Amino acid sequence: MQVTRQRRVQEKEQVNLLGRRVGRRAVLVTTGIAVALGVTGTAVASTYRFGTQQVGQTTANGQVISSDQYIKPYGSRTVVNDGKIMSSTVSPDGTHLAASVTDGDASLIVMDLATGQVKQKIGTNAADDPRIGSAAVGQEGPAYSPDGKQLWLGQANGYTKFTVAADGTLSAPTAVPIAADGTKQALVGAAVFSADGSTVYSAVNGQNKVVAIDTATGTIKQSWAVGNAPRGIALVGGTLYVSNEGGRPARPGDTTINSYGTDVVANPKTGASTTGTVSVIDTANPAAAVGTIDVGLHPTAVYAKNGTVFVTNTADNSVSVIDTRKGKVVQTIATQPWPEASVGYEPNAVTLTGRRPPAGDARPGQRGRRLPLHLPAAARPLRRPAPHGLLPLGDHHRRQAGRRLQHPWCGRAPPRRRRPQHP
Repeated sequence: MQVTRQRRVQEKEQVNLLGRRVGRRAVLVTTGIAVALGVTGTAVASTYRFGTQQVGQTTANGQVISSDQYIKPYGSRTVVNDGKIMSSTVSPDGTHLAASVTDGDASLIVMDLATGQVKQKIGTNAADDPRIGSAAVGQEGPAYSPDGKQLWLGQANGYTKFTVAADGTLSAPTAVPIAADGTKQALVGAAVFSADGSTVYSAVNGQNKVVAIDTATGTIKQSWAVGNAPRGIALVGGTLYVSNEGGRPARPGDTTINSYGTDVVANPKTGASTTGTVSVIDTANPAAAVGTIDVGLHPTAVYAKNGTVFVTNTADNSVSVIDTRKGKVVQTIATQPWPEASVGYEPNAVTLTGRRPPAGDARPGQRGRRLPLHLPAAARPLRRPAPHGLLPLGDHHRRQAGRRLQHPWCGRAPPRRRRPQHP
């Protein structure tokens, strides 16, 4: 893959982000804002206007993508004409991808990864099958149970639970509500299943808490107060690691702004949060105090591998590496395109591929939005990574299926910056 930079990006102040044992070298891929399926090829990044060209248009230079780039060849892809893909998840057996969709004719689609075709659409429209009661979807992807027999879709007031058939299709939608807290809806973030599939742990973004839900009955078994606007979540053994976009709770004397009924420690000029934390929950001892680890600003995605937790700090353009044995950050990986840059790629998703990417000319400093990093040993979080280059992908989150990265891309219109904490 070749990424060619045409002109250095004009740097500008970050504003209002809160407002709304591996056998070979492993590769950590962080993503900023995503793109297609099985992307390979050459991208040309530019800060010049594209004139009358529109996102999704094919030109002599290649396909226009929403990160102000051309990409050619584009690779295999499936176009969803109506709506914007918010996030996605690959089934445990790697055969299907479930993606949440907003502003379209469905709220959830199921894609067959062997054929690349959309197999099913679920939503509120008459043509959707099955139909569900609400079109509102969460900002994080649907969650499959470990055995692949259930799928939970995050929505404004909780979840819709589906039964997954042997052919990957969904049926029997069942609402799993999370009650409002006064005027605050749940606005759920990420969810993760317990190893035995009996419990779903949910980051309830709108209510600053994490809940444990019985997957058989849908009842809430336990609740923990965490930081402000919890979003990402990972389970390591019996310990949950939860990113708090809005950081720690406010203390007397802090400068704050009100966000969805919560006083968030923030910069009064930009409205951006000035703290970032990860909450640590011992699920084996629910009564134990919730721990806190300080990370960068606006922490979003949380990814765990071999006892190491990676947290993307969207506003800091960095990734915090937590050694779960020590219970602290042992390394911070910068994702700026060059060392002196004041802005970077706003990472909001991360994965560890477990293998080195194919050779190619990939030069740091492009607006490609993907930054693969060599991690000499994933089980050794103190090892320093080396940037491998950039993958020119586009908007929204990536998911890994075997040796391929799946990149959902909302590519019919320029990306609309959503308020990731609360609407």
